[in-house]
Amino acid sequence: MHTHWIRTFALYGLCAASLNGAETVGYWRFDDGSAPAAAGTLVTEVNAPDFNGTAGVNGSASLPAFDNDRPAAQIYSRLGGPPLNPANSASLRFVNAGLPVDTNSHAGGVVTVPDHALLRASNITVEVFLKVDRRVNWPLVIGKARSGDKTSWNLDFDNTGKPRVRIDSNPVGTSNGSGWNQSWTSSVGVEDGRWHHVAFTYAHSNRAVRIYVDNVQRASGTSFSNLVYEANELRIGQGAGGRAFDGWIDEIRITDDVLVPDQFMTVIPTTVTRGYWMFEDGPAGTPAATLTNTFYAPMLYGTAGTTGGATVKPAFSSERPFATTPRISDGLGGPILNLNAGSLLFVNAGLPDNPSSPSGSVVTVSGSVLPQSMTNFTAEAFVRVNRHVNFPQIIGKSRSGGTAWSLAINSSGNLRARFDTQIPPDNTGNNQSFESSAKIEDGQWHHVALTYHYPTKTVRLFKDYVKVLESTTVNPVWLDSGSIQIGAGDRAFDGWIDEVRLTDRTLEPDEFLYTVAKEGTIFWLQ
Repeated sequence: MHTHWIRTFALYGLCAASLNGAETVGYWRFDDGSAPAAAGTLVTEVNAPDFNGTAGVNGSASLPAFDNDRPAAQIYSRLGGPPLNPANSASLRFVNAGLPVDTNSHAGGVVTVPDHALLRASNITVEVFLKVDRRVNWPLVIGKARSGDKTSWNLDFDNTGKPRVRIDSNPVGTSNGSGWNQSWTSSVGVEDGRWHHVAFTYAHSNRAVRIYVDNVQRASGTSFSNLVYEANELRIGQGAGGRAFDGWIDEIRITDDVLVPDQFMTVIPTTVTRGYWMFEDGPAGTPAATLTNTFYAPMLYGTAGTTGGATVKPAFSSERPFATTPRISDGLGGPILNLNAGSLLFVNAGLPDNPSSPSGSVVTVSGSVLPQSMTNFTAEAFVRVNRHVNFPQIIGKSRSGGTAWSLAINSSGNLRARFDTQIPPDNTGNNQSFESSAKIEDGQWHHVALTYHYPTKTVRLFKDYVKVLESTTVNPVWLDSGSIQIGAGDRAFDGWIDEVRLTDRTLEPDEFLYTVAKEGTIFWLQ
């Protein structure tokens, strides 16, 4: 049974599925048969039967076949979204018939989808889960063909195993020339025997091309001119300027808008908490090593270390927020998450001589993993300052050329945030500082939080559940594979940090972490 979309509208006699204002115009699950049967008709969940695909071959090759290898048993519509394919049963296996001898072979399986006006979108996002088996030079994953083996756009690979986007925007009737065979290649390869989510977006207004691998942007550029379409088919696995792919393809979705990573399909179950570090991984007085994360373990485990030449790692401490109310709840009056036995002590190695020292203790979480790259988010923690440092970072995410975002303290001991939203090569939006008047440096424990809303670019800061600042960034937050850093960034923090949590939406104060009194005797009657 195929999905019945609740929200629809008429267009060219067809319909499109809504994704937060964007419209899904084609979605192929490849669950139309059981392994190892050869594929025939590949039904789209949107706009069937007009967009149904037909399996075929190019040259002396085998039809694509259904296979039990798949990225996951369930596919979700987006991070934190509902199931898109609640019972993913198969993928489609493509075999390049020329291998291993001819790595330039065009002979292989292919799926074709007839041309239609809905497939000629001016803004577009193309997503796919794929797994490479054997190396082919420039094999096609999916592309909208033009005459003469050209392509309006395609998602393929280069000859080193890296995903690539090609656009031929030369005028109709010309064989090459300006706009022909433009390409942008990912900085990372995916020939590692694993499933990967690969996507590209194209924006008509500024001709911007972006490539994402596992939700991290890996290449970007600008096309010579806007997309040029002809009345040719959509092709999967071979053609449209590409050679025959060798591997597995699953869950192809085409959207007529530019999506951001949080809107991409995902195999990650619906949740809002991306990371929660309790810092309960060792006894008081011992140096930290691995800091476990309650969510997405072990993918988002933190590693204790030093920065700027310091030698002392963060250490476990018996200090904790509010000794009489040590338990931690999920929201005001919510369930208990942690009984909380202690915190993590960070030391700035430059003190007392240099209050602007970047040297100190740090916890680092790898930026190459999917769940911490959030566009909407809340970052929160409990903190207690020990010694004054100018601009110490509590938690933040780095990016190429700076800091994607950070929750920190300014030189006056007040809560602040920093965003570097510049879009290279432009520098507009670099080092935006949001300074509050909320004092943190008073020797007391405080709950601090930073929220960011991507559609409106809104920054909010909270101290002890009270909003102390609201403003906007120049550009939307810019995310790449930069790491999460706790306790160091611009400068190294000196004091205690506990209960760090990242959430993939903007929480309200009653949804933050709270401290709760110990269970015990309230009164006694004799």
